Amino acid sequence: MSDASVKGKALEDAVCAIERCILEKSPGYSDKTFRIFSKKVIVVDEVRHEIDVWVEIDIAPGYATRFIFECKNWKEKVGKNEIIVFSEKISVSRAQDGIFVAKSFTSDAEAQARKDPRITLLLATAHDPKTSPVPVGYHAVLQDLAQTRASVSLHTTRNRGRLENDAPVLAAGVVMPLKDYITAWTREACEERLRSFGSGEAPAGHYDFEAKSTRTFKDGELVIDGEPVIQGEIVVNFRIEVVRPAVVSHFVVESRGRAYSYESIPFGGAFLDASFVST
Repeated sequence: MSDASVKGKALEDAVCAIERCILEKSPGYSDKTFRIFSKKVIVVDEVRHEIDVWVEIDIAPGYATRFIFECKNWKEKVGKNEIIVFSEKISVSRAQDGIFVAKSFTSDAEAQARKDPRITLLLATAHDPKTSPVPVGYHAVLQDLAQTRASVSLHTTRNRGRLENDAPVLAAGVVMPLKDYITAWTREACEERLRSFGSGEAPAGHYDFEAKSTRTFKDGELVIDGEPVIQGEIVVNFRIEVVRPAVVSHFVVESRGRAYSYESIPFGGAFLDASFVST
């Protein structure tokens, strides 16, 4: 993706996030009453039109409407030709209104927009992400599962020795393999240990912990391979990483709101993406 495309997408994502926040906060609206699309393509009379941000609102049968947004994250001012094209997009999409978001407009563009009462021009201000403060101290706490080691001791009525991972377990009326019960217990022990860790104040980096948990079971509360368990202990050694992602974009859209986006955090073969919006 080119630098121009990346810059354009950043503004489009900011507008999407702001509009979603506005709608979610509006009385009577829910995620079932509206839909937001980015880069929606429509074809009318064999002509292809790309809409940067498309908002559909359907509050009741027969009460559906739509709004479209054009986003230009350009250094130069948007001219009248872009406004003419946008006016046509409003018509072919049958949108109620269209909002054109850009850093600046020429006087001709402003005059052209006044000719179409469906068009609203909004200024977007891009702030330098390197100097933008991280809102609400956003950070992520990631556990390295490859560095997690659990030692479990279970005392049954006969204490017959080592139990297999696939041994059937009856816990609170639910049947599962022993390994699944231990996995859940491991996760709960780690979460309990981390409650006392002030990640909000911790610098980015890796941290090693040990978690211990003891459980005492009533008769029949936990049964493994047909044997009631009396007591169990687990010791977990694990590593977490505190990640403080940088702000990669920061926009203020006139009269609508402010949006920050953060760099993606790789985790478990996927990516965690986050944004912060205020309206």
